[in-house]
Amino acid sequence: MKRKLLLVPVTLAAVVGFFAIQSVSARHPHFNKTVNVKIGEVDAKLSYFTAPANEEHVKNAAVGAFSAGFATLSLSGDLKAGETTIKAGDYTVGAIKQGENQWTMALHQGKLGFSDKPDMAKVSKLGSNYSKDHGTAHHIYFDIMPGHGDTEGKTVLIWHFGGHYLTGIIS
Repeated sequence: MKRKLLLVPVTLAAVVGFFAIQSVSARHPHFNKTVNVKIGEVDAKLSYFTAPANEEHVKNAAVGAFSAGFATLSLSGDLKAGETTIKAGDYTVGAIKQGENQWTMALHQGKLGFSDKPDMAKVSKLGSNYSKDHGTAHHIYFDIMPGHGDTEGKTVLIWHFGGHYLTGIIS
C-alpha cells in the first residue's frame, strides 16, 4: 500500500513537470535588446525588438519607400559618416528598397510608432552595403560593429533580417 501511495505523487509530479516544460518550450519569446557603444566621444544606444524576419514584407516593400526596422538609434553627439553628418538625437533605423536586391540603410529623425508614416524629408541615407551571403536570421537583429572590407576603419550599423544583410556607415 505504501508503494502505491508514493508512486501516485511521483507520477503526478512527473506528468505536471513534463507539461510545464512543454508549455515553456512551446512559447516563442521575443526580446527587447539594447547595444551601447562609445564611438569616439559619442555614446550610441541602439535599441530593438527581435521580431520575426518577414520575407513577404521585404518582397512587397515599395521601391523608394522607408521601411522601419523595429530599431532606434540614440546619439549623444554628432557623428561624421563620410560627407554626411548624423546629428545628436533619436532616430528610427530603417531601409529603403532601391530595387529587387538593392537596399540602402537609412535613419529617420525621431522615433516612429508602429503605424506612423515616415516623412521622407526627415530620412538620411547612409553609405550602405547589401548582401544575401550571410545566412538566414530568423529574427531580425541589429548591431554596431567595426567595418571590414570597403568599410574598414569605419563604424557600421548592421541589420540582418531573413536572408538579407545590410550595413550602413555611421562614422
